Amino acid sequence: MAVEAALRLRATAPGNVTNCYGPTQTTVMVTAMPLNDWHFETQPRAPIGRPLPNTLVCLVDDDLRLVPPGAVGEICVGGPGVARGYTRPADAFVPNPFAAGRLYRTGDRGRWLDGGVLDFVGRHDEQVKIRGFRIEPAEVRAAALSRCPPFTTRSSWPTAARTRWWPTS
Repeated sequence: MAVEAALRLRATAPGNVTNCYGPTQTTVMVTAMPLNDWHFETQPRAPIGRPLPNTLVCLVDDDLRLVPPGAVGEICVGGPGVARGYTRPADAFVPNPFAAGRLYRTGDRGRWLDGGVLDFVGRHDEQVKIRGFRIEPAEVRAAALSRCPPFTTRSSWPTAARTRWWPTS
């Protein structure tokens, strides 16, 4: 959540507003934090909160080892809230090395703040969400380039500044 939006909500909402986090593959919500508990003077972003009851949230490195508090790692979720039936992406669902069941590797990055509060740092890949739809910029690039004619360069000009791209067909 953008800092400006969080501050405006906190100042103008008639009740307490809670910032929640959770990917679809985990029955939507796995962490939550009331905005009134956010220390905006010392925290640059509105944290996504503490794990909800009966939910395992952990931060791991590329080898699924826990990272220490304050270090950035991939947000993983385990427990009964991990949705059944999801098979894609296949590499995102792994055996849980910390408890029974599966662990969902979200691709999101985070770090633990003081008090067991989770701070969302960004994505492991370039994926973005636009109006709730997941967009992979690499797929958009590939699709756009597949519709363009192939290009080549003419190397007859003496400098790189004069290089032009010409369609080959």
